[in-house]
Amino acid sequence: MLCVFRCPNVGSRRQRATAAWLPEGEPQAAAPCPLFEQVPPWVHDGSSRRRGPAMRRHGDSAIRRSRCVDFTCSSPGRARLHRMPETRFRQIAELLAAEFAELPPGTKVAGEHEIAERFGVGRAAARAAMQELQRRMLVRRIKGGGTYTAKRIDYIISADRAPSWSRTVREAGAVPRSIVLSCEPLKMPIDVASHLGRPAGESAYRLRRRSFTDDLPASWGDEWVPFDVLPQLPTAIRHETSLHEILRQMAAASPERASSRASIEVAGDDVADGLECATGDPVWLVESVNRDGVTGRLLCFTRRWIRADAMRVVFELGGHVPPEGASA
Repeated sequence: MLCVFRCPNVGSRRQRATAAWLPEGEPQAAAPCPLFEQVPPWVHDGSSRRRGPAMRRHGDSAIRRSRCVDFTCSSPGRARLHRMPETRFRQIAELLAAEFAELPPGTKVAGEHEIAERFGVGRAAARAAMQELQRRMLVRRIKGGGTYTAKRIDYIISADRAPSWSRTVREAGAVPRSIVLSCEPLKMPIDVASHLGRPAGESAYRLRRRSFTDDLPASWGDEWVPFDVLPQLPTAIRHETSLHEILRQMAAASPERASSRASIEVAGDDVADGLECATGDPVWLVESVNRDGVTGRLLCFTRRWIRADAMRVVFELGGHVPPEGASA
């Protein structure tokens, strides 16, 4: 007797799970499998009860979520489980990477379902291929918005560069945009007050914004500005979204970095919501204090989270770095 149970996860998506056949040739949809000592998990017995782990209904069949190609039972007590080669999803990822390289950054690409249909594989393989591209930071997944081609830009932190998000992004060749989420007076947390040399409990404006590069979420965070530095901030931010420009024009200041530090962190729920990424994704945390380059007065404290698949945080600490490939 030869019994073959073909998994619809591979090949045609419309392929149905076949029933087991007895030696006499009579079909029996719920034939026990000697390997599992139960009905094979991907065979549906006609009832509404699902059999086996991690199953879902597909038409009148039950499909097991696995990478198997088919299950072959050549005789009682003998069985073989054929699995998809582990390299298959990598082959798909390589093909997609070459295609996506020809697309402009921010182009929406096919989802897992379309990729599974195109390559004749299951959703698990399609998902693994997309995760591989995400690991290489070639695509960005936006929570609830799909998957887009990505091209990381450098966010350069340097003493001789203006501490301006929009200017830094523009100089890197991308298009910046920021949305003001709130601007409200609040008591400064102890660590923020310490960074700004202010008494604990003093109030300041907390400006919260989400920023974009090429219309994809890239940064989210807070900027704390003392009242006496910029009392008109709530009004000014309605007309000009660049805090750097507001400080120059309304506070007559020349903003520069007094201190900066960066670290790789794991996105918590609030940060993930702000960046529209998944909880647990790697993100940059950049904290900076800016001062007036003329008077030395401390102007603001910034705490900004940046998607690691959107930007590379690069510190330039002075001195000349020769171009890549140039002789020393």
